[in-house]
Amino acid sequence: MTPVPSITYNEILLDGCAISFTLPSDYDQKTMSSREAQFATQSTKRIFVISCTNIPYPTDSKKQATIAAEIAGKSITGIHNKETNSTKIIVRHPNTGYYIQLSVPAELLPLVSQTFTFE
Repeated sequence: MTPVPSITYNEILLDGCAISFTLPSDYDQKTMSSREAQFATQSTKRIFVISCTNIPYPTDSKKQATIAAEIAGKSITGIHNKETNSTKIIVRHPNTGYYIQLSVPAELLPLVSQTFTFE
């Protein structure tokens, strides 16, 4: 019988955006700055991207599938990208006013939704 690999998790703190969230440890950090980070898996090439700015991100959800989600207790609508099987979410930080944009692989959305916090 083949042993099942254990899954571990890492808490990520993005100081410049004043947010934190949890990702599985198979997501390696590719880039990191105070206001932007990119993580990817070696095996599946799945990518998680997060950034923040004080200028609103343009949104155009026309003719795109949307998905209901909850981030840090806020109900939001994300835009689902069928080609990458990921969801783009934009949420405003209640304390700093920053606009935070996430591009989340579909399988990570429940984990990120449950662990995302405003610092």
